[in-house]
Amino acid sequence: SRERPTMGGITDGGTATTGPCPIDASTDDDAMGTTMDCEGGKKETFMTLASALDALGWGPFHWRLTLQCGLSWACDMIEISLISFLVPNTIGTVFLVDAPQAQQDLYGFLLGAVTFAGILLGSLCFGLASDVYGRRLGYLVSTAIIALFGLLCAASPNLPTLIALRAVVGFGLGGVTCSF
Repeated sequence: SRERPTMGGITDGGTATTGPCPIDASTDDDAMGTTMDCEGGKKETFMTLASALDALGWGPFHWRLTLQCGLSWACDMIEISLISFLVPNTIGTVFLVDAPQAQQDLYGFLLGAVTFAGILLGSLCFGLASDVYGRRLGYLVSTAIIALFGLLCAASPNLPTLIALRAVVGFGLGGVTCSF
């Protein structure tokens, strides 16, 4: 059995250069990499990106990560789709029952618009915060915001409170996708 080489350079199939030892990795047929003699008798091993990923394999961690990402994005899509059901079923039936149509339309617009404005701000804030503090923390905080404020939306006593809570849910939604 052959030892795995160290990854002196990883390429995407093009030409890799690590110091004075270039190699054309597109001709590499060996899944374990190519070893080249460099200046000073030093040997460097290069792997293509595909070879490096193949060498890493696929394990339980990857399955959990794939499942978690898929469920997060599914919940993100459900929250966005919820707006199309929330507006006609709350404006004029639960809130603003006797209000004029123009006022109902305005509040219906606001209910959707603040969610998307929250997504915009959440993407900016969580993108920067995830770069500084780590993707895992950004993901967990954004998911907690969505869960907590999403549940509070169900108990909203009036329309302005519901609009404010949907803005915070939108802020959390912006953080879920940029954490990956």
